[in-house]
Amino acid sequence: MTLEIAGPSSFKELEVIVTERRVPENKLIVPGAKVTSNPDFMRGHGTYMRDDNLIASVGGTVEQVNKLVSVRPLKSRYNGEIGDVVIGRITEVQQKRWKVETNSRLNSTLLLSSVNLPGGELRRKSVEDERMMREYLKEGDLISVIFLFYFCLIIYYIHCLYQSFLNYSFVNFKLKYLIDFRRCDFHYQAEVQKIHSDGQLSLHTRNLRYGKLSQGTLVKISPYLVKRRKSHFHTLPCGVSVIFGRNGYIWIAPVASEEQNMTGGYSQNLEEACLVVPMKIRSVIARVANCVNILAMYHIPLYDTTVVLAYDASLNSERALYIQKLNVLIMKFQLSNFRLTVKEMLGSDVNERLSSRGKVMLVENFTDLNDKLGLYLREILEKAIAERNCAKIAVSGGSMPTLIAPLLTRLEDIDWSKVRIFAVDERMVPLNDIESNTGAYMKILPSNISQSFVHYGPVDDTVQCAKNYEEQIRHFIKDTEEGWPIFDLLLLGIGPDGHTCSLFPEHPLLRENVKWIAAIEDSPKPPPRRITLTLPVINHARYVAFISTGRNKGELIRGIINGQNSNFPAAMVKPKSGNISWFMDKEAFDAYDCFTNCL
Repeated sequence: MTLEIAGPSSFKELEVIVTERRVPENKLIVPGAKVTSNPDFMRGHGTYMRDDNLIASVGGTVEQVNKLVSVRPLKSRYNGEIGDVVIGRITEVQQKRWKVETNSRLNSTLLLSSVNLPGGELRRKSVEDERMMREYLKEGDLISVIFLFYFCLIIYYIHCLYQSFLNYSFVNFKLKYLIDFRRCDFHYQAEVQKIHSDGQLSLHTRNLRYGKLSQGTLVKISPYLVKRRKSHFHTLPCGVSVIFGRNGYIWIAPVASEEQNMTGGYSQNLEEACLVVPMKIRSVIARVANCVNILAMYHIPLYDTTVVLAYDASLNSERALYIQKLNVLIMKFQLSNFRLTVKEMLGSDVNERLSSRGKVMLVENFTDLNDKLGLYLREILEKAIAERNCAKIAVSGGSMPTLIAPLLTRLEDIDWSKVRIFAVDERMVPLNDIESNTGAYMKILPSNISQSFVHYGPVDDTVQCAKNYEEQIRHFIKDTEEGWPIFDLLLLGIGPDGHTCSLFPEHPLLRENVKWIAAIEDSPKPPPRRITLTLPVINHARYVAFISTGRNKGELIRGIINGQNSNFPAAMVKPKSGNISWFMDKEAFDAYDCFTNCL
């Protein structure tokens, strides 16, 4: 994707602001850049006026709503918008007010005078109410709201300007509130009572219909996965209610009874409410929560529909069938234009788009492995060639050549002159030796592909061979980050002892943080003399894929993915891109027991 960036050095004006109703999503602006000089436009958040020009005060994307122009900042935290449903947490009890954290830049304010308490909807709050504030809401309690942010101050100024021409009072912003104590929620309708100069809101409730709900659970995901919808409050067919917070907080709880909905206030017996929640409902809540986590892991936007589909797929007790259904669901949404744009990524941590566990791809048999791994490999190669005119990949040896080489051969439409293939590790033996990783590939691959392999040497001097191979990498790979080369893809294997490449458990090479290629003279596994990629190089790759077959590695992989075997070299593979995949056959999958870990 091509981005057009406007900066203060050139003060390039984004003319699109004055000519189009919708700003293209590929336009970014940096602080100090001129947005527009047209006096007809109004100054929105993220901008300021200088010499009759509208200047960006933050970096981000330019947005236009009618005549209002604003800059939406590139933030890792949630950025609120008018009408957003968000879930927050009480962080501080102050005099006659609560501070609420909503995963955004500023905390919002909930005034004591804005909360409905027992005794009447509009009754005056007493000194006793102020003393009892911590009984109503205390630090750590959760609050879910339909949020008004940023634009409210501008609307207030407009209202003051035109109030004499209006036949009705200040704009009535209807807000729904759902405040919970982890075990219980308060559901409110509220309206804006006061706009603070720092952009915070004081909120006011008008209805006692909504009160405390029973026990639930909070799931935190990336905010960009929760899209703006007509309703964020849903009752699922499985018997639980879900609130999709636009700030990435999802609240899952039992469905409240009609009597509970009509009671309101703060007088409900919380202990009794928790005792009557059946174990069956608790199990459903846990299953829905894990379905939400799985959908987030695969970047599927969170709607009631996607959660219901994932929940239905999880009900089948056959593990392989469950994963197969879920993979179909994933493919369905990935092929339905659920692609992230620059604006959709705003307000989320771009560097945390994947779960640290990575993707687990189950294959039924050898043919299925070839199909899925071949598709995965093709997409990465085509993307790299299209974007950088060259693809740089590294492959493992051992038993991998008999699997990977035929896959490469079948990719007939790839321009192999634009591909460079490296070995992630190599044994210090001649190419024609049976122990040579590169030699094993050369024997299988046709000449047009084998020519893409980058060779090593001399085999009689391990240290010099490592230096030479590093020079080869420096020659072919110009993309670097923090001084480390960026491979497009690493295809890795994993040994029974948890080693990968030629990085073995408790070996000093695991601490290497200078060299790209390291020499090893005392490999625990013969032959002892080898060269290998170091961990920093591995962790700077764009994509990393582990390939594991056989039952004997399933338990090992389970410990690595779950963080229990963190001392193994394979567990130290944590690419900064977050793009790590595990291709496993049924035997390894059954031993891994993915069902236990996913549900």
